[in-house]
Amino acid sequence: NSDSFATDSEYNIVWLTGKYLRINAEFAGLNLREIMLRDENGGQIPVSLVSYFSPQDALRSTTSPEALIDEQDTLEGEPGWFNGTYFDEIYYARTAYEHLHGQAPYETSHPPLGKELMAVGIAIFGMTPFGWRFMGTLIGALMLPAMYLFGKQLTKNRWFASFAMLLMTLDLMHFTQTRLATIDSFPVFFIILSYLCMTRYVLSDPFAVKAPYDAKPRLFTREFIGSLITLFLCGLFMGFSIASKWTGLYSAAGLAVLFFYAVYRHFRSGLLAYGLKLNQLKRAEAIRVKWSRELLLKRIFTTLGFCVLFFLVIPAGIYYLAYIPYLSPTGSVTIQRIIRVQQSMLAYHST
Repeated sequence: NSDSFATDSEYNIVWLTGKYLRINAEFAGLNLREIMLRDENGGQIPVSLVSYFSPQDALRSTTSPEALIDEQDTLEGEPGWFNGTYFDEIYYARTAYEHLHGQAPYETSHPPLGKELMAVGIAIFGMTPFGWRFMGTLIGALMLPAMYLFGKQLTKNRWFASFAMLLMTLDLMHFTQTRLATIDSFPVFFIILSYLCMTRYVLSDPFAVKAPYDAKPRLFTREFIGSLITLFLCGLFMGFSIASKWTGLYSAAGLAVLFFYAVYRHFRSGLLAYGLKLNQLKRAEAIRVKWSRELLLKRIFTTLGFCVLFFLVIPAGIYYLAYIPYLSPTGSVTIQRIIRVQQSMLAYHST
């Protein structure tokens, strides 16, 4: 209860004069950690608890009101944008800290992997702006060579690839998002990598037959194994993107379109092999046609079988493992609890 007040227009501060400070909690939902009072000269004003009332006796037995004034000497400097959270950092930086220290998370509206990656920076550099922004900025820097490789994969030209990387470098949304502790940088980075891998698969020839030629058709050639490794990496990055934010699901739909387009091309090329006469072809061409006739369906079904692992099992496993730091502080990590979390997230974004 203040007796009077004055306004400092230069700093937009209202100075209150009085003997008592009363705080009323109208409803639950706010977490208040500490209360500190300063005078106009920056000196600390001593604070003591006069009275406290709670309609819930259980609340007083579990939380002491003295906890609001027991850390008066911990503040260094003045609170501001340079040493505090900004924009959505108020959710993500705090949640990353809680994941790191095994506490129940505050922000639960997105999958947890982005905040867990953010926690790596906090573990290294502490709970400071540099610490909670480090991993997002690092990912933002890594996006640039990833975009270069993506552009090189599409155009086969280093200048076009460099231009694509330059466009991302100068993009202000990219610059802004990656210098803040927001989770959007992580799914975008993994999406770029997943499309880099998928376009590499689409533009490559996994069914190629190279010298030295073997008269006996073999399913697992070096080229075919290489295509499976590319698809494995694509599924891995896709899983990381979805576990960081649900926007990864939209990119997964595009990956599926590209993959089945590639499978259709392989099937069409195999059908063409049946219309060719081996005695009219060169040795290398004849061997390729022979292999295509004998291994077409085996290659396609083998690829599809591995893709069940790469694009369903592995991403699901990544998603499940990402929820261990999220759920373990409040109980066991079960599929039922993870499903309930997804339902809660969907309801939150829907309403």
